[in-house]
Amino acid sequence: MLFRSIQVNQDKRIVALQVAAERAASVGSWSWNIATGEVYWSDNIYRILGYAPGEITPSLELWRQAVHPQDLERVQGMMEVALQSEETPPLEYRVLTRAGSVRHLLVHGSSVTDEAGEVVRQVGTVLDLTERVEREEELRRKEVLFAEAQSLVRVGSWEWRPSTGYLYYSDQLREIFGMRPEEEPSITFFEDLVHPEDLARVRAMREEAVRTGVSHPVDCRLLFADGRVRHIHTLARDHTGPDGVPFHTGAIVDITERVQLEAQLRHAQVMESVGQLASGIAHDFNNLLTVVLANAAVLSEDSPSPEVSAIVHAAQSGATFTRGLLAVGRRSRLEVAPLELDSLVTAGVEMLRHVLGSSVQVRLETQVSEPVLADAHHLQQVLLNLVLNARDALDGAGEICIQTRTEMGRALVLVQDDGVGMDPLTLARAFEPFFTTKPESHGSGLGLSMVRGLVEQMGGRISLDSHPGQGTTVCLSLPLVERALANPGVGPPHVLVVEDEPAVRNLVVQALSSAGYKVASASRPSEANLLLARESFDLVLSDISMPEGGGRQVFADLAEHQPKTPTLLMTGYNPDEDWMSGPILRKPFAPRELLQAVASALAMAESAASDLAAL
Repeated sequence: MLFRSIQVNQDKRIVALQVAAERAASVGSWSWNIATGEVYWSDNIYRILGYAPGEITPSLELWRQAVHPQDLERVQGMMEVALQSEETPPLEYRVLTRAGSVRHLLVHGSSVTDEAGEVVRQVGTVLDLTERVEREEELRRKEVLFAEAQSLVRVGSWEWRPSTGYLYYSDQLREIFGMRPEEEPSITFFEDLVHPEDLARVRAMREEAVRTGVSHPVDCRLLFADGRVRHIHTLARDHTGPDGVPFHTGAIVDITERVQLEAQLRHAQVMESVGQLASGIAHDFNNLLTVVLANAAVLSEDSPSPEVSAIVHAAQSGATFTRGLLAVGRRSRLEVAPLELDSLVTAGVEMLRHVLGSSVQVRLETQVSEPVLADAHHLQQVLLNLVLNARDALDGAGEICIQTRTEMGRALVLVQDDGVGMDPLTLARAFEPFFTTKPESHGSGLGLSMVRGLVEQMGGRISLDSHPGQGTTVCLSLPLVERALANPGVGPPHVLVVEDEPAVRNLVVQALSSAGYKVASASRPSEANLLLARESFDLVLSDISMPEGGGRQVFADLAEHQPKTPTLLMTGYNPDEDWMSGPILRKPFAPRELLQAVASALAMAESAASDLAAL
């Protein structure tokens, strides 16, 4: 009896230890009596499904109901196979718990046969893999997030273990290096890409890191086979593993856009300083030139002579010089005014023929007789940029066709080449700032992003049509001036002239009066304010730089008294302030240019009023 009692206690301890082991290992056991249909589950299987041990009667149908619907067909297939074999391979699938949560299981089964070899029982184990699967999924999510973060900030990572030769490049680093999918990283791969001018410095920093054991960040350039240049920032760190073996990790940041932006900022700051100096010089100089040109024009009419012509030529050269100063300083403002498109394009093409060379043929077809509204200087810049881009696409030889025509009330300028063309990806990015397919050493002119900005500021539109191997067509669309608007010299009767320089003011008043305009004048904004309060004007012609707030104050007073009255601003420099609107008359100017500018300003105002009324 004593022996039997000891044996029973031992059996209980064994069972308890088995249950504890199953629970700790998230393992459960099961059996299925095929003849009787009886199913046995260990306590852990109940717990996996969300039940207390013995709470329900286990059955094959209950297990089938627990299997995830997406895995049921696969499980049933395996059960059929199990009935025909003694051992079945483990099968991983999902089940739904009592509460509806998902558990990931690894189920293993074996067959028990009778003396005749018939399968009479299935037994096996269930291993709960849920925690492991969730950890793996969390790790994958983190890897995806890390990869996305690297992609967003253009950072790639690497790891090198010299003892084993193991070298790892992240996907983003492979992208920065321009690696093909089949290419394998190598120790020399990075140095093979480093710009020759930076290679000695990079090697020196690496040798110092080896000697001192301290790695320092390095900025350098990568030069690719197609001529592209990328700027990168490199970081490295040395480690020692638990086994005492050293290994190295690092990161490479693509800083190309940052470098470009910093260069642009530095250039803009220099140009701003130059522009401020140029503006101060140009303002006073152009006032003097205005007086010279106006009086020379009078002398030329009364008694033309070579001496007077020389004075006019010298004054015009001075005006060109001051405009050049302002252009260098980039303090230019769009001056949209009526102009002859075909004449401008023809003159521009004649100039460009000398630049393009004999290997590039230019064909010109002009069909626009009506004036367009545009800024002549900036339109020439746009045309120059487009033609030079077309030349680059020809790769040394070919034909560029430039056409002008009217379509649906607008003037079109088409620049077409028969060059290499653009693929859809390049075409989609063509107007992006800083995007270029040219090597860094080749200037990209204005860039298509700036070209589009200038064209849109002039009230125009730009579009591209290109196909690989079939060339590219750039289309500019510009607004036409209404025919009824062009009649300089016959304007509205009442113009207010605001100018603090007496000589310039007198010349402007005299020229307008002689042309038939009714003219009032003021020497400063306070005088203009009094006139605006008592009289109605059809146009206000005002200098920008004056005491008492200058043109800004005149604008403010005009908005208070006569907000619908159009303006024409006079200036000897190129301001670009948020209060300014309307056309600008550049100093110095001849009387004829003054009358044309006044007539155009009035015509444009009448056109805008007509469009508003039509709405």
